[in-house]
Amino acid sequence: MEMPTLEAIKRLVEQEMGVALVPRLTAQIEIERKQIAALAVKEMRFERRLQLILSQGCFFITCSESVFASSERNEVSLE
Repeated sequence: MEMPTLEAIKRLVEQEMGVALVPRLTAQIEIERKQIAALAVKEMRFERRLQLILSQGCFFITCSESVFASSERNEVSLE
């Protein structure tokens, strides 16, 4: 079943209507409140591909310098 939002998915899981794979960060509050449970499966490993997106008016060199400057202050992780 495909749901439109992560919130909708979490609500269905809370109502015992199924299980779901979601990013842990999106369910952290519900896990801490014990509204839902998290199960770690060490055989499952996911890789996330991220994109750096910029506004049309941003020149890449200027914006990337800003990102790297932020990372030096430990504000952004570029691993």
